Amino acid sequence: SGMWRAKAPAAPARQGLVDPEALWLQARDCHAKGDFKKAFDLFTRAAEAGHLKALNSLGVCHMKGLGVKKVDERRAAEYFLEGARH
Repeated sequence: SGMWRAKAPAAPARQGLVDPEALWLQARDCHAKGDFKKAFDLFTRAAEAGHLKALNSLGVCHMKGLGVKKVDERRAAEYFLEGARH
């Protein structure tokens, strides 16, 4: 519906106005270039904006220890399960 677009000019930095697919694609590019910390941050923002593939990507990051302090298989499983629920 056009209601979302009609709601301008609210706070421009609101995450709800961010394109989750664009964030995920940017994160994927960062991941491919080896910038895992930035990729993780962007995957997180995309997931918070409702992007389901981003949940899986966060799971992979935790499973492999990419962009996070350490491997966390439990946290990875939580992301995989959350993505599977949707």
